[in-house]
Amino acid sequence: TLLRTRHINKTLSPEWNEDHEIDDYVLGEDLEFTVMDYDVGSDADALGTAVLHSSQFNQGDGDGFDGSVNLQNCGEGYSPTLRVRVKLRIILPAPPISVEGSRLRITVI
Repeated sequence: TLLRTRHINKTLSPEWNEDHEIDDYVLGEDLEFTVMDYDVGSDADALGTAVLHSSQFNQGDGDGFDGSVNLQNCGEGYSPTLRVRVKLRIILPAPPISVEGSRLRITVI
């Protein structure tokens, strides 16, 4: 699943404050984030990537994850972070019990 936030103009510290749901999330899958720049008239460039491992937000306590992840592949001398909040909400259908159709809420801050 690919989710996109809106672009934020002319800032080195963007704040998106957006909520997104992943309808087809499979338990145990990691989340990968890619931060892109936005250029009018040319292709966007990747500024960094981060992986949030499922063990970081799915610990069985329902708390999820609320914190920063380090962006990688940003260029030498840079150490940016991305703050995210992930809440796992499993919606189980009537028996037979299945995790198909689980939903995941992500807030990119």
